[in-house]
Amino acid sequence: MPTTQIGADIANTVRMLRTRHKGAVVIVEGGTDASVYGQALDSRECKLVPALNKSNVLEAMRILQAGGVGGCVAIVDLDFDRVTGKMPAGESIFSTDTHDLEGLLVSSPALEKVLAEYGSRRKLAGKNISRLRKNSSNRSFRQSRLADPAYNAPRT
Repeated sequence: MPTTQIGADIANTVRMLRTRHKGAVVIVEGGTDASVYGQALDSRECKLVPALNKSNVLEAMRILQAGGVGGCVAIVDLDFDRVTGKMPAGESIFSTDTHDLEGLLVSSPALEKVLAEYGSRRKLAGKNISRLRKNSSNRSFRQSRLADPAYNAPRT
């Protein structure tokens, strides 16, 4: 898809796709998201549409919902939405549990599978990857500015 697409273009793409596809249409932020989610979804039942960024996804969903187009869902990165209190609205819009798709993969058993497949056996010998994964997820948040009460204090 061309990089100049905007939410309305994505919505029109989905409308056209819905005329010939009776299954679900899943709108995601980008091509990497489509590739990863495509591994988990049945391509005969779900068609993935990358929208190039989160604002395009949300705009496309707004247009589709306002037009009564059904069978569409969106998956967007959580980013800092939970911290800022600006969660995307809409019953068909889902956010990742972590900051982004990569964080979701690292915090899931997928990390062990990737390391088992592509990692160095010598470097991984004796490592408890599951424990490392859990510790790194907790540590990265604890060490971030977002976990600092002074940083999150109301500004006056």
